[in-house]
Amino acid sequence: MHFLTLVKDYTRVDYSLDRTQVHRQMWRYIRHVRLYKPHRPSADTMESSSREALQTALPKTKLTNCTAMLLRTRKLDATDPRDKIFAIHGLLLVLGACLPNPDYSKSTEKVYREAAAAAIAHDARLHILGSITGESLIKDLPSWVPDWSCNQPISEIASWDDYVVLSEPETMLRISVIDGSRLTLGGVEVDTIQEHSVAFPDRYHDNRISEIKTLLGSLNMLEKHCQHKGPVEFFSGLIKKPWPRTRSPLKMFAKDFSVQVLSAYWIKGLKRFEENSDTLPNARYSASDIGYWAGKCAQEDGLTLGGEYIGGDVRFFHKLMRSLLDRKVMFRTERGYLGIASRALQISDRIVYFQGASVPMLIRKVESNWRLVAPAYIQDGMLEDKTNKLLASAGPDLNWKEYVLV
Repeated sequence: MHFLTLVKDYTRVDYSLDRTQVHRQMWRYIRHVRLYKPHRPSADTMESSSREALQTALPKTKLTNCTAMLLRTRKLDATDPRDKIFAIHGLLLVLGACLPNPDYSKSTEKVYREAAAAAIAHDARLHILGSITGESLIKDLPSWVPDWSCNQPISEIASWDDYVVLSEPETMLRISVIDGSRLTLGGVEVDTIQEHSVAFPDRYHDNRISEIKTLLGSLNMLEKHCQHKGPVEFFSGLIKKPWPRTRSPLKMFAKDFSVQVLSAYWIKGLKRFEENSDTLPNARYSASDIGYWAGKCAQEDGLTLGGEYIGGDVRFFHKLMRSLLDRKVMFRTERGYLGIASRALQISDRIVYFQGASVPMLIRKVESNWRLVAPAYIQDGMLEDKTNKLLASAGPDLNWKEYVLV
């Protein structure tokens, strides 16, 4: 039995992946959510459109997160880019989302706008914004709508669920979608991008020596501007949330090294590898090379028992870090904070905390409105417990206002 709807030309969203990813996640959601028995539609309801009849027959409660379901199809292949939404239309209706029926007369841009708006309305949160990259293959796609047509999007810099959703002040400004193309949010501006580094390479390409040089150049930027915290603290902070989800086979043999220790030897391994590597920028390398030199450094520091294990874990550490840094740039703000975000950012982009969001966002002024650029990771600027240094340093009288994203 297959959940995915047959779509135009009887094609499917990548068959093998729908079974292992989409199916599994959907059943997990449904098993852990209490489903009420649908009410039988009345005669009057049955005379209305099929969509309205189905919505009446479905449970009134919001079952689960539609955004997670939608983002599952983003990296899959489809004959028609609209099929990434249409293929799971029935599943989204079961979850309680209010989404129009599949209609191939609509443009891809409109289909994606409707899907993003439906996810925001159903989930009552801004999780969908966490997948924005600032780059789109579709002309005129609103900046707050993900481009599902891109199979290899820039990776998320920080998982939305790892941080606290901002809900201050007590009187929330209304989240609304205007004319299907403009998203209105309440937020507060706290800083501005002042400078940024060269972008890190695409994680989908082969490992090249040139990316190590780019990474070491960013380390120099960190060492130059970090007054109290250096590169070790910066990268350990970036990776501390996703690292526990990494399955390193060496963890069963060695103690669970802290991210600070791994970050320190990862940086040492990068520097030693660069000193001993081929000078050709297009020469290839592997994560094992970084792990090897990290292990050598650990042994030289007297960690003879843990050197081998540190080297092994650094190999996985490097792979995860390479994924996090995928097509990102490091930046420094006017107030001296350091962070990482999509390469789409520009100098003078603003840093804003939106109500209903759990990570800081970069926005850009466009006439009287704003364009959403991308989420960002900012050292001392993440919402760990509803407060952070960047937000607190902006002062007690924060200027909360309404932003219209186009």
